[in-house]
Amino acid sequence: QTARRVYDGRDIEEAVRQQMHPRMRAPELAGTIAALAEKYEAPIQEFPDTWDRALLNVYRADMGRTGSLNGRALLSAGRAAARGMLLLVATGDVDPIVSPAASRRVAELLGAGRFESMADTGHLPMDERPEETADLLL
Repeated sequence: QTARRVYDGRDIEEAVRQQMHPRMRAPELAGTIAALAEKYEAPIQEFPDTWDRALLNVYRADMGRTGSLNGRALLSAGRAAARGMLLLVATGDVDPIVSPAASRRVAELLGAGRFESMADTGHLPMDERPEETADLLL
């Protein structure tokens, strides 16, 4: 119900803008922001009665049969799963949702081989800088 209360009556375009770097507020990017808001709102429109439960299930994805993984257990599981692999933790340099310092700490705790802070980027690098994000991943 919390997700539904957060969404109800909210301007989705403004919510998207608030998660991005301030440069994304430029008037010439209004069409881009509108398209992104439409993308994020599509599941809400398609599943008006159940979208919030689906979102909750995404957040509960780390639940196991015997309970949830969190804290040290989650980090240990992450390190074990990544053994032998190069991990990348990437963040926007002005992410208002997860601070770059917190992302750097996660990278350290996971033993990530690479940490990238993307310049002039907020919480949605895949939308704000899709080419640069793809370059990091490929």
